[in-house]
Amino acid sequence: MLIVFFSTEQKEQRHKLVAPENIMQAVAIDENQLQAALRQKEAELERQKAEQERLEALKRKRIAEAKLREKKQQEEAKRKAEEKRKAEAAEKKRKAEKRRKEAEAAEKKRKADAKRKADAAEKQRKADAKRKAEAAEKKRKAEERRKAEERRKAEKRRKAEERRKAEERRKAEERRKAEAKRKAEEQARQLAEEKRQAEEAARYQAEKLNKMRTVVARIQARVLQNWIRPSGYYKGLSCVIEIQLKGGRGVKTAKIIRSSGNSIFDTSAIKAVYDASPLPIPYDIFDEFRVFNFRFSP
Repeated sequence: MLIVFFSTEQKEQRHKLVAPENIMQAVAIDENQLQAALRQKEAELERQKAEQERLEALKRKRIAEAKLREKKQQEEAKRKAEEKRKAEAAEKKRKAEKRRKEAEAAEKKRKADAKRKADAAEKQRKADAKRKAEAAEKKRKAEERRKAEERRKAEKRRKAEERRKAEERRKAEERRKAEAKRKAEEQARQLAEEKRQAEEAARYQAEKLNKMRTVVARIQARVLQNWIRPSGYYKGLSCVIEIQLKGGRGVKTAKIIRSSGNSIFDTSAIKAVYDASPLPIPYDIFDEFRVFNFRFSP
């Protein structure tokens, strides 16, 4: 296969050759020109490859130089750090030695001061001990005199206290007897009062019960007066009515709470209760009849 490459000039000539007026003409490239073109192309590729390799080598060289600089910087920093550490250690040792000497001097001074203070303290202790011994002896004698005086006063107080307690016991016994007598009399009065109140309450309840029975009889009579015998009534019927009164003894409500079994009779009884209003109830026992059950049995 024959591969043909055209240069720019050849392409322009080709375009001229393929113009409408030369449409049937062709351009021929000889073998030498083709080989020259191939060599030129290969040379260009080799040049590009060499340039790429040169650039990569330059890049590797720069990287190596950068690493070398970085290594040198690290070594320099390490060297300076070591020098600084040694200088600090030397300074620390120097200060420690200074502190040790100062401590030794201070300790020596402290021991001297301590000995001086101990001697002074021992001297003072002996003087204080002698003074305390003298003061203690003086205090002991004074204490003996004080205790003897206190024993005398205590004996006097004891005898006075015994007389006072005996007098208090006597008075307390008198008060106890008087209190017992008073309580007995009070209990007797209280029992008598309770008995009187019980008798009075029983009498009042009896009177009240009799009065209520009388009132119930009056109410029964009043209701019977107002009761109209219904048709079909037969003897023996009775019912229980709950009555609620108003303030003026008038009937407020009346309702059957136990029926007679005959609704006509029950209705006539309710009507008789309302017709009998107001009911004959004294005001002094009105509260007992505000709400009450009434058995109606003609």
